[in-house]
Amino acid sequence: RQAGLQLKPVAVNITAKHFSDPALNQHVINNLQLMELPAECLQLEITEGVAMDNSPATLENLTAFRGAGIKVAIDDFGTGYSSLSYLTSLPIDFIKIDKTFVQALENGNNLSLVKAMLAMAQAIDVAVIAEGIETVKQQDLLAELGCEFGQGYLYARPASFSDIEQQLRAAQQCAPQH
Repeated sequence: RQAGLQLKPVAVNITAKHFSDPALNQHVINNLQLMELPAECLQLEITEGVAMDNSPATLENLTAFRGAGIKVAIDDFGTGYSSLSYLTSLPIDFIKIDKTFVQALENGNNLSLVKAMLAMAQAIDVAVIAEGIETVKQQDLLAELGCEFGQGYLYARPASFSDIEQQLRAAQQCAPQH
């Protein structure tokens, strides 16, 4: 950002231990302000188990993050035991379908489950990110099913700060100027 590059949201996983801290939301919001970062530059990810915790701190943190403009995702969706009625009451922006479901799609496995997850997310007005996309066939199948977002090695491998900076510079140079 200081180099004049357009920032993309950065996803940060939050552990169950940290998420149960009722002061977490104020700590995160204060640090965003201290670093002068817009809230839309941050996406916090919690596991399905943490989301289903049903503790006052969980709901308080989720509500505070959303109120501040920070996006919230439930990571590894489909691997835990979600209560659909509770899930509909959570202030979240995304569910992330676990990579185990995505990787089995090419063999025709899990197709019905992924369709059901996408339909459920659409019904509660939550976007879906598919994790672990490694092939064009997986990407195409997910697109046909209506999954808008994906992540995985097909798009990028883990990278150093300097590599990411170069990628952002290249993307910014290719972007149309308005």
